[in-house]
Amino acid sequence: MLAIEQANAAPDAKFEIEPVVLDDASDPQTGVGAAMKLVNDPEVVAATGHWNSPVALATMPVFSRFQTPLIIWGAISPAITEQNLAEVTRVTPTLLTENKPLSEWMVKDLGAKRVAVIADTSDYGKSNSEAVNTFVPEAGGEIVSTDLLPVGSTDFRTILTSLKGKEIDAVYFGGVITEAGILAKQMKEVGLDKPMIGISGFYDPEFIAVAGEAANNTIVSYPTASQTPSWRRWRPITPRKPIRNR
Repeated sequence: MLAIEQANAAPDAKFEIEPVVLDDASDPQTGVGAAMKLVNDPEVVAATGHWNSPVALATMPVFSRFQTPLIIWGAISPAITEQNLAEVTRVTPTLLTENKPLSEWMVKDLGAKRVAVIADTSDYGKSNSEAVNTFVPEAGGEIVSTDLLPVGSTDFRTILTSLKGKEIDAVYFGGVITEAGILAKQMKEVGLDKPMIGISGFYDPEFIAVAGEAANNTIVSYPTASQTPSWRRWRPITPRKPIRNR
């Protein structure tokens, strides 16, 4: 929205850009409906979305078929890039480039040699599971178990209770915000006092709201922005030292 405001305010602007905002509801079917509405509007020249990989994978063929450019800002499934659609561009790294350094750090720096994997059954969850199952052994660790549950699962207690007897060092979760918060909370409830680790899929304040105090035992990786000249203009100003109470 800021980029649109800046473009419209430019003295040499030749066109006025108007934003059209639709909600994909993190749901593939809803996302396709929104995409169809956009591509059937002759005044829509391009689009940007989505946060969820399953939604992006569902809408990509729509934008490609109508030759409407789509820039994906959040979804990180490798399958997005593998399709190599000319109309689709992503500006974030894939989950492979997030999981590899995380796996290496988890094994070598954190010392988590024995890792249990829990993920959802979406393309995003399965891809995360496959990545960690590759990268953790490459780093010298061991995947003790892998459990995939349907998206929206709310009860992980049976799996977590079984993990208490397997001498694990950490639980890797390959899903998103709400389920991650529930999992962290239930780890605390069943007494599985091990760190829960994951990538940017649940890097969000809402995760803390769901997990509560259990969020304290969670480690989440997140890709940093490339330090370009544009980034340097946007970097936060160093805060002043607080004034002590008198």
